[in-house]
Amino acid sequence: MKLMLKGATNNLLSAIKELQSDLNFELAEDGIPILIKQADKGLSVSLKNGQGEIVYDKKAAFFRGLGLLLENYARSKTFHIEEDAQFETIGPMFDLSRNAVMKPERFEDMLRKLALMGFNSAMLYMEDVYEIESQPYFGYMRGRYSLDQLNQLDDYAHQFGIELIPCIQTLAHLEEFLKWSDASGLKDTRGVLLVESEATYTFVRDMIESVTKPFRSKRIHIGMDEAEELGRGVYLNKFGHKDRLELMTSHLNRVLEIVDENGLMPMMWSDMFMKLASKTGDAHYDLMTEIPDEIIEATPKNVTLMYWDYAHTKKEEYLAMMKKHKAFGRKPAFAGGIWVWNTFATNYGLSLGASDAALQACKQEGIQDVFVTLWGDDGYENNYFSAMLGLQLYAEHAYARTLDRSKLHDRVKFCTGIDAETYLLLNELDAIP
Repeated sequence: MKLMLKGATNNLLSAIKELQSDLNFELAEDGIPILIKQADKGLSVSLKNGQGEIVYDKKAAFFRGLGLLLENYARSKTFHIEEDAQFETIGPMFDLSRNAVMKPERFEDMLRKLALMGFNSAMLYMEDVYEIESQPYFGYMRGRYSLDQLNQLDDYAHQFGIELIPCIQTLAHLEEFLKWSDASGLKDTRGVLLVESEATYTFVRDMIESVTKPFRSKRIHIGMDEAEELGRGVYLNKFGHKDRLELMTSHLNRVLEIVDENGLMPMMWSDMFMKLASKTGDAHYDLMTEIPDEIIEATPKNVTLMYWDYAHTKKEEYLAMMKKHKAFGRKPAFAGGIWVWNTFATNYGLSLGASDAALQACKQEGIQDVFVTLWGDDGYENNYFSAMLGLQLYAEHAYARTLDRSKLHDRVKFCTGIDAETYLLLNELDAIP
């Protein structure tokens, strides 16, 4: 297929050329004329009388529009499609820390697919798989990315309008680094940093400054989840017992000082504050939890709380938890999940139902920053590419008030080359009779 692009193409051409091989089209003077315009809002794609038009607002929307044009041209020579973005930010989070560091060329393959779907961001979850010059054992033998590789990935994503956001850990989930004797002075428990230690904050500064250097984005996710062991190891032996809320907030404030000094906009998982507020200790899923004023007052205001939830299947349950998060006086971000973890093949039965309910709730509550996690718990026996139907679900929700399931199925076939029914076969491993 030949296309002749006219209009505002200057900042799009390099990425368009990257898609030519995948989509089997070429740019030529005798191709179908496609007028490209940029507007303030929305996405429209049309073809009539042998001429096409793509009108887009954000750069990422253009590449979704190009995909829609090529997909629909195969079925009809006349069409008009209009879409409106439902979220300010929409993107996957790739867990690169569980023995599954995507090679840069495979990551580029993924980014091209994300561009066709219309995603405008992606988070890279990197516990220790990036370079820190002062810490040679950080990511040692773990397939870590070099800073040059991360910079090249950021350049590649940027041409598609995709913002790459580093997502790290600044408190817990650091077992793979803290296992080395070289890191013993930074260790409270097996995976938790020793808080109130100046060596820890020197290390945290090195982490933040190293991981943000290759990226254009000023956003950073600082982790802070599942730190139940905080203050219960070396800290307890050295200093005695201290209230976990006090330890958590004092550490968070020190980390945020470093973030602020570097001109960054932080996000963090919200579960520790929710658990500290819970009578059962599992507030992240405890719909009965009421957030005490002392926790609201102690929580820093200059960080976006990210509510993560992958298991509920009723919209009302998500709405209830989103409203509890709003008690902190700010709108939370949301992270759902496609269950590629704890399984040999994606659990679509749970993933699609939970995600559909969550995304409906996000729209109702006006949540604007939405991510979909692809965790790799227990070593990543599955892989990212089996989750593409789930990612497509998020993309289709992101451009429509109400999900059109037939369009979802058509789009995943176009964007990935694999039909929805084939993806859904993977669920049979978890749907035991």
